Amino acid sequence: MADSSSTTASTPASVCVFCGSSPGQDSVFLEAAADVGASIAAQGWRLVYGGGQRGCMGQVSSAALEAGGSVLGVMPRVMLAKARGHAVEDDPGRAAGGAAAGSNEGTGARTLQASEQDAHRLETIAVDSMHERKRIMADQSPLGFIGLPGGFGTFEEVFEMVTWTQLGIHRKPMVLLNINGFFSPLKALIDQAISSGFITESNRGLVTFVDADADWGKHVVEAVKRDHERLSSTQGYWDWNSATKTAP
Repeated sequence: MADSSSTTASTPASVCVFCGSSPGQDSVFLEAAADVGASIAAQGWRLVYGGGQRGCMGQVSSAALEAGGSVLGVMPRVMLAKARGHAVEDDPGRAAGGAAAGSNEGTGARTLQASEQDAHRLETIAVDSMHERKRIMADQSPLGFIGLPGGFGTFEEVFEMVTWTQLGIHRKPMVLLNINGFFSPLKALIDQAISSGFITESNRGLVTFVDADADWGKHVVEAVKRDHERLSSTQGYWDWNSATKTAP
């Protein structure tokens, strides 16, 4: 059963996964992505992701669907190659059921394997820009974010969502799955920024690193639950819901 403690009637219990549109050179990356996708579905949560069909992106979504879960992909129109026989929702404010889309984003073989029977659980929103893509992914993910290995795009998405939590735009956890030590240099960089006085010690907990050799999905789901409860009752630097007036 879904944990809907922080969801609304219009937004189901959902978590967003940021990850690479390429498979990486070690098969463990795809294995972990599949385990995470299946665990999200088993939890009763909807998966929100970038809509790609290749690499870790395709693998996490395919595993969620195979486990009976629901998936929402958000893709810029310029990246979309409409899958034959499927419609893509063109209204960024609303996703249509039964939508599926392909994309030329990433490298390697297509890892998203969605059957016709999965169509009603796979939705795609087409947007005009990368900024809109991230905004909708964040809005549609009340439970928070999971980061898997990826490249520049994944790094940028992870850092922006953490910055929004720091600023108080939202208060959502960022859980990074440190497969094969992939995110260890980032952990060291954050430590360096804290010791150098650029990140406060109190903000160290805005990012959680999960070090696990197996049961990756179980560990990240547990971390999302724990950190969501911890962060949702706190406030960032500013209250962005407060009305502001411009002086005449």
